[in-house]
Amino acid sequence: MREEAGKSKLLRLMAELGRHATGPGRVYLVGGSSIVLLEKGRESTIGVDLKLDPEPAGIFEAIAAVKDALEGNINPALFRQAVEAAMARSDDDSA
Repeated sequence: MREEAGKSKLLRLMAELGRHATGPGRVYLVGGSSIVLLEKGRESTIGVDLKLDPEPAGIFEAIAAVKDALEGNINPALFRQAVEAAMARSDDDSA
């Protein structure tokens, strides 16, 4: 059984994905993972949902390697609408 992921595990996950990916791209934490990372009412999450945009080369191999090493449930998910809404809010805040 996979372990829950707290903030420190999520930060290690993102660092390891960046280290293992072989090309440029963006990896967004979405869903419960983003709430944990931002410390907004949750200390851990069972699954780590990712949005890849654009998909970095080698990311699926990186996910497989990191998933086993960190004993986590990692789900490359398609949450484009949520990511775009968050990015739009971020743009509004910086204006």
